[in-house]
Amino acid sequence: MTTAQAMGAKYKTIKSYVKPYIFFQSNLPSTDEDEAKNAFISTRLYFVTLIVSLIVLVLYTTLLPRIKTITIKSPTIEQYTKLYEKYPQTLTCQCSSISVSYGTFIQLSLKYHQLCSSQFITEEWIEYLNTISSDQLYYRDFRRVGGYSFQLLSRLCHIVQQTINSELLIFQSTSYITPSLVSLEVFTTQTEVFIKQFQLSTINTFLREFNFIQKSIQGNGLMSGLLTNIELIDSYDFRYIFIKPSIFVNNNLTCSCDVTLSCIEPLAIYGENSLTTTFILPNFYLGCYIVNSLLQSTLECFFDQQCINQIQAWIEMDFNITLLNSSISSQYQRNTTIQELVDQLMIEQWSSATSYSSYYDKCHPTECTYSYVYSFDILYTISTLIALIGGLTKILRVIVPNLVALISRKTTLHADYGKKKYL
Repeated sequence: MTTAQAMGAKYKTIKSYVKPYIFFQSNLPSTDEDEAKNAFISTRLYFVTLIVSLIVLVLYTTLLPRIKTITIKSPTIEQYTKLYEKYPQTLTCQCSSISVSYGTFIQLSLKYHQLCSSQFITEEWIEYLNTISSDQLYYRDFRRVGGYSFQLLSRLCHIVQQTINSELLIFQSTSYITPSLVSLEVFTTQTEVFIKQFQLSTINTFLREFNFIQKSIQGNGLMSGLLTNIELIDSYDFRYIFIKPSIFVNNNLTCSCDVTLSCIEPLAIYGENSLTTTFILPNFYLGCYIVNSLLQSTLECFFDQQCINQIQAWIEMDFNITLLNSSISSQYQRNTTIQELVDQLMIEQWSSATSYSSYYDKCHPTECTYSYVYSFDILYTISTLIALIGGLTKILRVIVPNLVALISRKTTLHADYGKKKYL
């Protein structure tokens, strides 16, 4: 067998083997050997390109991060809590009611200083202090002016409570605007701010009005009905009355009401028809105006049974009085001034309770939406491959044989040119 015959036999063997797997026919007008060769190369290139493309698509669809959004209609608070634990950054819920009053989910209560619930601000105690005829007493005697101090304390307690109750009604009716449901953490933080702002604004409102009244009285130079800021002096012939500012002595320091209205001296019980003090109340004062001296006073005497006994001994009438209780837990000391109590609106303690579930019920979210990022989804990968593989095979069937034919043509032309060159 010659070499040519051997090559022909080999070609026929290859052709018979490859032919069932050849999808492409060469577009070149060439020999059967060239066609088989081009078809064989095109088929191999087609399959390799297709497999590589499929691998790339599989990797792309499985590794590419995607966002999935899920909506839940009218979730319960338990469902919302579980979702928020998993998806705190993306969970959003739209409220069906965007306006919720504070009173729905915030409850405020407070405890006042024990003075405001004690016998010392009752009418019975005030009348008890006024049982002795004023004409028999020195005008600065505790038994003459003490009742007015406790009357003012009673009014202060009453006005403070009225102010707070009024402000509470306004606060509870104030609307909390939330188009979207807020989380428990945000709710807790915001309600704490609301409560703190309410406390500060209530105190500031009262003190602003209280200080305005004080300044108005002082600015107008009004004469005290008890003649505590002035003294009336008859002329020698009783035809005229002279007015002179009152003078008070405290710790051996003299103070005149025409210089400052903060003048004070300790309130005392004086002897009959005498200016001699028989008992001095500890840190309880009289001054130019009852309000000024009272604010500088303390309640020390009214925690002390001996002090009360001294007062009752000089009034000479029995009255069962309950002392202020020093064993009660308090943020104030026995020597705390009335001014310090007023600055805190006589409040001993604020208490607050918030209810997130009540807020949630009023918000009543119509739907909650959350999203998360995921990478691998077998169904998505399969559906993507099915959708793309048809178009991919069509494109490769067009590109691959033409590309092989083009390369083959250039190779043939180059080979022919080389042969002619050496002829």
